[in-house]
Amino acid sequence: MEQFAHVTKINNHCIVRWVGTEMAFAGGAADDGMVTCTHPDVPYLQFISLDVQLENGLVYRML
Repeated sequence: MEQFAHVTKINNHCIVRWVGTEMAFAGGAADDGMVTCTHPDVPYLQFISLDVQLENGLVYRML
């Protein structure tokens, strides 16, 4: 898997928290309740939003 540099600042403000919201991308049958959240070929496929919180309290949604 390709590696990227860590992002720790946006516009000279320190990032204090990353929050990702995920949702299953494939649902199972109603009787077994199994859902699929990952696929080995697509890392983080299930993310529907990614937020960053800055040291000044502002939150930015990335996705």
